[in-house]
Amino acid sequence: MRIERGSALLAALYVNAHKKKDAEPVKLYDFMPHEDEPAISLDQAIESWR
Repeated sequence: MRIERGSALLAALYVNAHKKKDAEPVKLYDFMPHEDEPAISLDQAIESWR
């Protein structure tokens, strides 16, 4: 899992560094098929809606 996370981190950094200005950034979990993205808290959800 550490190797997968390290590879995913490098891939996410590379893609985000070379993305277009209007493109949405990718997340680390986009490159980790064996790991589920953690759920966000209610406070984080409210802040993202504003």
